[in-house]
Amino acid sequence: MWTLAKLHHRLQDREDYHGLGCPDDTVVIRYRLVRTLVTGAKVSVMQRYIFRRFVGEDHTVFIWKTYSEGEGIFAGLLLEETGWVRHQPSDEDGSTVVGVCVRQVPMRFGSSSPSQSEAQEFNSVMQSSLDEDAQAITSTLSRLLLEETLAGIDI
Repeated sequence: MWTLAKLHHRLQDREDYHGLGCPDDTVVIRYRLVRTLVTGAKVSVMQRYIFRRFVGEDHTVFIWKTYSEGEGIFAGLLLEETGWVRHQPSDEDGSTVVGVCVRQVPMRFGSSSPSQSEAQEFNSVMQSSLDEDAQAITSTLSRLLLEETLAGIDI
């Protein structure tokens, strides 16, 4: 799970920052999200992402904060996202209980005044980005689980 937190699928203008916080438990990156809208317009959002892991005796908690700042026609729009995931063993059958909470707060800032439709497009782009991250993490976890299962089978 820790490797997945590093968002290796986000490569556009990516910068990794090292030496901040506890290096074994902290990820700080900046990257640009670029999309083409249905209108054909290219849009971009600069994302700053901080992720931290806390390991307890019987659980692990991951927390993150992302600041997504609109560029171009999205200038003046900002989305702040805060989230956490907690993993702990279940009392039953060796499974794991996972709790997740994500909060997104869209904001306007600066002297720029994007239209209502631009703000809606911005929110749509940000939601699709969250969905992409969830899909990338889920598919990687599924692949890792399959590899782990197959490793114990002699074919």
